[in-house]
Amino acid sequence: MQLYPDDGAAYAYGCYILHNLGLDERALQWAERAITIDPEDYNSHYNVACFLAAIGAVEKAIDTLQHCVPQLGLQQVHWMAQDVDMNPLRDHPRYLALIERLELSLGKAESQSGRGTEGRPSGA
Repeated sequence: MQLYPDDGAAYAYGCYILHNLGLDERALQWAERAITIDPEDYNSHYNVACFLAAIGAVEKAIDTLQHCVPQLGLQQVHWMAQDVDMNPLRDHPRYLALIERLELSLGKAESQSGRGTEGRPSGA
């Protein structure tokens, strides 16, 4: 962190390391820093959401997902379906509603952009 103090991704990944070392308070500070360094780095936001889910901060994790996943796109929604980091959230009503809304809105946007529903361009 000394070499790249403004690297949000490093802070987002570092949350897990600090958590595994039992330094949860510091890990939470790093999570906050990861998000504030670059509010537009939605991959870092997603990784922070995974960390928050892992420590049981379910509501904060879902809040973070609501902010970042729409910008990441439908592929990220599909990834979330298999991402084990999302397991603590899977049965939560807010998480389920978020996934449903995202699949509908992002699916519509994808079909309107000319992509086929099977992952190939229309007319192919």
